[in-house]
Amino acid sequence: MSMLRLILILTIIFLIARAFIIYGQESSQEKPAPAPGKNNMKSKKGVPKELGEYIDYEEIGKSQT
Repeated sequence: MSMLRLILILTIIFLIARAFIIYGQESSQEKPAPAPGKNNMKSKKGVPKELGEYIDYEEIGKSQT
């Protein structure tokens, strides 16, 4: 019974350690460089073309009748 408990504890420690190692490898990898056309998007103002057409409208107040 104590041997089974030891194996289970070691397995849990191994799985937790492996999760931290994998997380550390993912965060240390370099992020991919943005596409050449995408880097100038920040300087543009307004609605990006990917979102669709932008329609400007005016609010109409309630008429007095």
